[in-house]
Amino acid sequence: MPKKVLLVDDEENILRLLEMSVQGSYKPILARNGIEAVKRAKEDNPDTIVLDLMMPGMDGFEVIKELKKLKETKDIPIIVLSALHSREVRERVMNEGVCDYMIKPFAPDDLRFKLQLFS
Repeated sequence: MPKKVLLVDDEENILRLLEMSVQGSYKPILARNGIEAVKRAKEDNPDTIVLDLMMPGMDGFEVIKELKKLKETKDIPIIVLSALHSREVRERVMNEGVCDYMIKPFAPDDLRFKLQLFS
């Protein structure tokens, strides 16, 4: 059975690219916002989460905090995939317990490599 990866992004084209990047090697679970991401993480117990930061409503920073405080999701590895390039943002999320930080645009091969490392 392939490992499950929760892909979270509010931009449909990025979400589809993420899905195509992992199909065949992983079972993709899609979420289009932070609230849906937390819900899917609790329900589907993914092996890894790929998370955008800048989303309306509950942003990625809030999602990380929520997932890390819940018993059932606190140990799921999170890879942040964001257009934010600042060192401060990277340090902030790494201090929150994420495994890695990737910058958009991303190379699908790089994403698959990171998923192999952390899944």
